[in-house]
Amino acid sequence: MSTTNEYKGERLSFFKLFAQKNYKLVIPIIQRDYAQGRINDDTNEVRNEFLDALYSYLEENRPNRDLDFVYGTLQCDEDDDHIHFIPLDGQQRLTTLFLLHWFLFQISKNEEAKSIFKAKMTSSNKSLFAYETRQSSTDFCDALMQATINTDQLVVIKGKDGKEAPSLAATLKNEPWFFRFWKNDPTIQSMLVMLDAIYHKFMGHEEFFERLLDEGNPIITFIFMDLKKYKLTDDLYIKMNSRGKPLSKFENFKAKFEQYLKQFDEDHSAYGREFTLKFNQVEKTVGIQQYFSFNIDTKWTTLLWQYCKEGKQDRIDSYIENLFRVIITNYYASIVKLPNKNTSDSTFDVLTGGDKSLTFAKYEETKVLTYNAILSVIDSLDTLYNGSQKIACYITTNYKIYYDEDEIFLKAIENKLSRAERMQFFAYVQYLIHHRDKMDCLDEWMRVVHNLTHPDNTIADGNDDLARGIKSIEKLIPYAPNIIHYLQGVTTIDGFSKHQSSEECIKAHLIEKAGWRELIEDAEKHPYFNGQIGFLLEFSGICEYYAANKNLNWSDAENETFKDAFIRYSKIGKFVFDINEKGARFNDKDFCFERAVLAHGDYLLEGNTDHWNLLSTETVAKNVKRDLSWRRMLRMGDDKVMQKGKSLVKATFDDITDLNDIIDSLEKLCIPQTEEEWRNILISSPKMFKVCEKGFIYISKEEILLLGKWYLNHYHSELFTYHLWVEKFKDEDVSFEGFCKEYAWQKRSDISPHISIKDFWYRHNKYSIEIYTILNANNDFDRFQLTFGFNNENKFDYPDEIIDILEELGFKKDDETVNWFSWYCQSENPVLSKTKSLAEALLQLKQK
Repeated sequence: MSTTNEYKGERLSFFKLFAQKNYKLVIPIIQRDYAQGRINDDTNEVRNEFLDALYSYLEENRPNRDLDFVYGTLQCDEDDDHIHFIPLDGQQRLTTLFLLHWFLFQISKNEEAKSIFKAKMTSSNKSLFAYETRQSSTDFCDALMQATINTDQLVVIKGKDGKEAPSLAATLKNEPWFFRFWKNDPTIQSMLVMLDAIYHKFMGHEEFFERLLDEGNPIITFIFMDLKKYKLTDDLYIKMNSRGKPLSKFENFKAKFEQYLKQFDEDHSAYGREFTLKFNQVEKTVGIQQYFSFNIDTKWTTLLWQYCKEGKQDRIDSYIENLFRVIITNYYASIVKLPNKNTSDSTFDVLTGGDKSLTFAKYEETKVLTYNAILSVIDSLDTLYNGSQKIACYITTNYKIYYDEDEIFLKAIENKLSRAERMQFFAYVQYLIHHRDKMDCLDEWMRVVHNLTHPDNTIADGNDDLARGIKSIEKLIPYAPNIIHYLQGVTTIDGFSKHQSSEECIKAHLIEKAGWRELIEDAEKHPYFNGQIGFLLEFSGICEYYAANKNLNWSDAENETFKDAFIRYSKIGKFVFDINEKGARFNDKDFCFERAVLAHGDYLLEGNTDHWNLLSTETVAKNVKRDLSWRRMLRMGDDKVMQKGKSLVKATFDDITDLNDIIDSLEKLCIPQTEEEWRNILISSPKMFKVCEKGFIYISKEEILLLGKWYLNHYHSELFTYHLWVEKFKDEDVSFEGFCKEYAWQKRSDISPHISIKDFWYRHNKYSIEIYTILNANNDFDRFQLTFGFNNENKFDYPDEIIDILEELGFKKDDETVNWFSWYCQSENPVLSKTKSLAEALLQLKQK
């Protein structure tokens, strides 16, 4: 018997709508498609939770487990004996209940109950549960009610995990009554997904069917509110229906999270942390659930609301969600067992993945929401709260280059932090939590953290690197207010690059000495160095002194000597490596610095096989700045290749004679007087550097190529012929009548770039003059090869008059198997002269 309340509506079960009320349940056309079977993370969570609830209700077998309100209206239809029940809310729950009843009907062995169910649920072989959104949806419901499925003989399909499993949905789609076009109906597709989920959850529980049909003690019920009977206006309905819109993702998350927190309050003695809230000026001890719920709705939201003004009001939930995620991720990084390098950690993958929002179910799966993790969220939000304003800024103006609180916090709430910025944010927040009484030391702490974590100084390519960095910062937190004193007692810092941590330790000895702080920080703040100034310490002799003495306890006179050296090298370095807003060095006129260093020796860094880099570009593409740059070469350390390069840079710095005109001093050093001709060409000709857009040259036994990009499948030229072209052939005054001239760039490795003097016609045949380079055994210049021949490689029959000209000019065939004539020389001027002579002789022959 149903229970009625004047104000609460009528409690009904799904089956009683048809068995007692004689209703036809019609989903109206204004409703959206059935959505609980959609395939995405949010819907998967809703679907699984709802089925879990239904299962537990049926298993417990306790009556009247309400599924909340269902609002709707009742309408009479002249052509139908049944009153139409039109739900305005609850469509999703009602459809799932219909599918659950249908499935349990299929597996039930109670034929009497099955007969009653089918009789009450159909009329004239039509389902009394119908959809008006699409006719196909109603047709599918009709077909379901007439179908009989053997669930022991379902179609087996392979799932996303690669494993085979029976599928009710695949079986239904394989039935002769299933129309192919139904696959385009989103409601039907959603129903099929739900039916598979129901099969996996409820298979084997045929006893549940009778429990669903029990009208005396219904297990699963809802409160039906007839909008007309109870005179509920549409406006009131909207207010009752969660302000007329569904809960946001974060609101759903928050509700479940707050429920989750109750477990810690139920066993408070096991955790021991007490929380207090002030009500009417009276402090009251509360549990973690109440503390979190109160603050998330008040002061923490107030903080983030300050960032939602100026048209960004709709971002408040995502800001809270992102900040929660950042804090949880950083906490997890601090406690996770370090994975092997370049291996994946599933929890890290979820927390730092591309999903814009994480459901509560995903957080639960990771097992990351421990009591201590939640405390880290609470402590972080509490320490960032600043009344009705944005976060407080404690970093002084001169140190904002190391850490800009506003900029990093905005990135945190927008979930745009890099790994380096995550480490810095963690270090900053932890300092505020643990050392609020020593804020005058925050600048120094964040300077050191910046230098250690900057992506140019410590590479953090993976989550394992992030975890190492955060773990190391956590170990340093107790010493943070006295970080300089701490660094003076160590020689390296775990979790960060060896070269940078060693540099920070040496600078800790130096920075407190008279006159050094300003010099160090001025160099560190240079936009190219970003805290990495180890090469200045090495060039100045400071590293050598430290290595010998394990301290910097020198005399006052020595202090002045070291300072003078540091100031000189710093001035040159800051000038040479000054960069614009795009990261390009603008004081390196005509690549004078690279050419000057090359005049002192071969400094090139090796990239891939036979690929070498001139370090002439600061582009960050392909990790050039990180792996192939002056920054990499100038790091502190004893790597032999880098040491050689640094010694050449130091020699170049030492040879600069005028600090007021460094460019002129560098140009005077660009003297091509080495025994290696390839270096002489590069030293004397900045145009060779210019064509290497990414700084790469290719050196093999056969050729030296100037690469336009990174690889040989981009346009490239050959060093010596391109220099010959630029210096001798390219000029407009140099012409060859009867010929066309060009430099033949290549995009493939099987054809050598060369100078081409082409398209000379004689007796219906076309001829070309081509100029190539031949290298010696030392992979350096040996000679030019000037060739003449048919454009057609298969022709060998030269006219006698052309052969006479070629032989008179010294051309000959190297081998009778080739079809061209060659001439060789070892310098540029004779090549141009010989080419002109040949072209003029051929033109005169043609004009006879």
